[in-house]
Amino acid sequence: MPRSPFAPGTADLTRIYLLARGRGGPYGAYTFIREWLAERYSGRARPYRPPTYKDMRRLFYVLRRLGLIEPAGTEPARRGPFRRHLYRVVPGKERDIRWLSPVNALYGPEEFAAASRLPHFTLQEDEIREIVEFIRARGL
Repeated sequence: MPRSPFAPGTADLTRIYLLARGRGGPYGAYTFIREWLAERYSGRARPYRPPTYKDMRRLFYVLRRLGLIEPAGTEPARRGPFRRHLYRVVPGKERDIRWLSPVNALYGPEEFAAASRLPHFTLQEDEIREIVEFIRARGL
């Protein structure tokens, strides 16, 4: 999803997803963001491109490295003998500024420090409630 001052970032939507669900994994966040963007931005001439599943796996890796999420257990995968790893937001890190741009916070701290002082898009409380209702209504 392209970053712009008028759209929420993938990390911010992932944070809201994990807080609404309590715990979740990259695939669940991927399906939520894909469906939410399709519904919210349908009918536009140039709709937002949702992140790929690979993008979400990388984001979860970065969030783990930053200490913003932590493992919360596993559950059986839908197919095969595999286990799905689940994560949750670390208590006290819900409003950490690194959620704005976790990749820059991890790999480019100088650029992140400069960028974090610029105005940025933040979701309002009513928008967050709307997203949480969307997650619960769809069973994501």
